[in-house]
Amino acid sequence: MTKVLYLHGFASGPQSKKAVYFASQLSQAGIDCAVPDLNQPDFFSMTLSHQISTALSCAQKLNAKKLVLIGSSMGGLLATILAEQYLDVSALILLAPGFGITSRWPLFLGSADALATWQKNGSRNFMHYALGREAPLSYEFVRDLEKHPLAMSRPEEIKLKNRALIFHGIDDQTVPYDNSAAVQSNNPGVELIKLEDNHELVTSLPQIWQKSRQTIAPETVLK
Repeated sequence: MTKVLYLHGFASGPQSKKAVYFASQLSQAGIDCAVPDLNQPDFFSMTLSHQISTALSCAQKLNAKKLVLIGSSMGGLLATILAEQYLDVSALILLAPGFGITSRWPLFLGSADALATWQKNGSRNFMHYALGREAPLSYEFVRDLEKHPLAMSRPEEIKLKNRALIFHGIDDQTVPYDNSAAVQSNNPGVELIKLEDNHELVTSLPQIWQKSRQTIAPETVLK
């Protein structure tokens, strides 16, 4: 039976709008879905390595014969790393995936010198939408990314062994649509769906679900 592991984005959580929407739709379709909290061991100490460990533990508990990964933003980067290096997946669905994070620091942080300031101070505050307030994140988050080649790669350098379905809004101000387009151009197994939406993709969720459902469990799609 197909089971789904949903991976939320940076400074988000299991109760994000997209996570709740997908969990609800999958439940109605009779498909088990797990949504782990990736702020591990806590947001301050969170790293990509910790997220990988958390997701792998959750995938093991799912014990799925067919596993689908859905990843949003940084969760999309995480899902791709898991599929490429750790897990055998039947489908990979990415929502505005956070490829090229290290080449986007000025855009992500708001200025060219913000990364150096973060390193000097040892931590930096980010708006954490699950908490509803700003919260500090250690600079170790940045250092840890160096352990993961896919996270360090520019989008045009990424080569994937897995097929993937990517949804990306052309008005995305957080992760440019062109990042996903660059990945798609070098990977024939990637299908890129361009949406009239921003990074949140909330208004496009019904469209995303209908297309995703065909990929996750085509036998459940009503004729």
